Amino acid sequence: MRKICVCVLLFSAVVLYAEVYSLWPFAKGSSSGTFSDPSQVLPKKQFWNENILINGAKVRMDIALVDMEYEDAVKVLLKQFPQAQIAKNPTSMLLNVTQKDGSSRRIFLVKVKGTRPLLQYSMLLPAGRSKATAAQWPKNIPLLPGAKDLNVMVFPKRNATYASCFIPNATRPQLVHEMSKRLLSQGWQAASEEIANPFKASGEVFLREKPLELMLLGISKTSQDGTMLSIYTRPVENRNSRK
Repeated sequence: MRKICVCVLLFSAVVLYAEVYSLWPFAKGSSSGTFSDPSQVLPKKQFWNENILINGAKVRMDIALVDMEYEDAVKVLLKQFPQAQIAKNPTSMLLNVTQKDGSSRRIFLVKVKGTRPLLQYSMLLPAGRSKATAAQWPKNIPLLPGAKDLNVMVFPKRNATYASCFIPNATRPQLVHEMSKRLLSQGWQAASEEIANPFKASGEVFLREKPLELMLLGISKTSQDGTMLSIYTRPVENRNSRK
């Protein structure tokens, strides 16, 4: 499961959700395809794509709406791709299917609270770019000792970064405590009360001033002996100031 540590953010970032949903009027309609491609299995309305960098490789990210219940969509994907590498929790699933040429098709499915459509992020990662190096890890994000399967995604359009890694033999409460301690020491301030109880917390929203920045920390247990850590960070911009 560790090799799947990529994809968006937890992309369950509030800011990203808002940006994505603002594009609804431009939906193109449903599409279908062969079941050899996991991005085409679920009924969807694709309405946005964006060029990004994953571990230094140029990749196109496609975003679509899926009109299914989250639990049903998960069952369909798992049945269709039983050998896929996955990481999931009650609101999101990350799925990786290795292609014959060594490339990886990656799907990130997210259930947004209060809405029926799911968000589906999909991308094709070229062969040989499945991991990032420690040198590519963002300088403003703490890299814990022993971290493996590093992944770094850069979103030039929004000046945002997503990074993820797998920490062997670590529990979720341990990582919540350790990452929160390190981020607080760097001037980040917790915006909610989740980290007050690391045994229940699965992440936290952090803010930092001058310049104003947002960071979302996500921590989830995997099927392996360890925990996946993901961080999404971006500046908080004034849209009215954009040209």
